[in-house]
Amino acid sequence: MQKFIWVLRDADRGDVFAGEERRARLPEGYEERIKGRGIIVRDWAPQHWACRDELVTSEIVENVVRTLMASPEGDDMRKKASELSNVVKQSVLYGGVNSTEMDSFIAHITR
Repeated sequence: MQKFIWVLRDADRGDVFAGEERRARLPEGYEERIKGRGIIVRDWAPQHWACRDELVTSEIVENVVRTLMASPEGDDMRKKASELSNVVKQSVLYGGVNSTEMDSFIAHITR
């Protein structure tokens, strides 16, 4: 059984520009059902707080790091991350997709 933290932030609650706030609705009885294996935080949760409760054990972290750094699966993940990094860098360069879209948006709103 995997333990977890689910943080429900202000941005997830409603239209922050209209001053609308709403409490995220969860299925009835959900919070009671997850007791002992999950925590729902309805505001900002600092990283050190999450680690203090040891929901992520050092053994889990060790296994994930070992997989990432010393396995064929990790080799594939690092290769994909590098390829994605290059695509993102190209998109924000002048003339890239994001650069062009931003220029178009600015031209549209400044007419």
